[in-house]
Amino acid sequence: LALAFFRDQRGEMPVTYETASTRSFFHGRTETIRPQSLAMRQFLQCFDDSAVPRSQVADLVREAANAHRNYLRRCMGGHGVDRHLLGLRVLAAENGMAPHALFADKAYAKSTRFTLSTSQMPWPVEDWPGFGAYDPLAYAVCYRFTGANTIVATVASRKHTGNGKDARRFSGAIKTALRDMFTLLSANPPSQAKL
Repeated sequence: LALAFFRDQRGEMPVTYETASTRSFFHGRTETIRPQSLAMRQFLQCFDDSAVPRSQVADLVREAANAHRNYLRRCMGGHGVDRHLLGLRVLAAENGMAPHALFADKAYAKSTRFTLSTSQMPWPVEDWPGFGAYDPLAYAVCYRFTGANTIVATVASRKHTGNGKDARRFSGAIKTALRDMFTLLSANPPSQAKL
């Protein structure tokens, strides 16, 4: 999805909201996975650069996927940041305290204005689940794996906002990105450690 977004938005890296389940905790619900990483930025910037050897790009894709998987595990283990920060904001408001300066920082504001909101349906359903883009600047993508070689997704964006988002165009970008990644990774299997 990040590669599709990067291409669709002409080199802009998405600020992504993705859910991680924290239901293994009492009253646990979700945490926000933030897949943006230096590894992801490198992979996105190099993917369509013909000067970068394809084997190197494949390695960058795998590094980004590993960084994402590691952060997912941390979030599921209660080590994400978003719900903790939400708790601090709520406690301050409930106690009549001024919010911490962090919450007024431009970087914090940018990091919480998600331009790509995603959710995976991990169980089989017979219908087409989905949700709308909560922000005029965002895409919303609800997806599920329906077989070994099939992914179905509902893609949404807001109409008539002049924001450069178009769900139909982005759907095409997702298909192209998935095919391109499949081609790249099939032609460049992981290197095996030499003994």
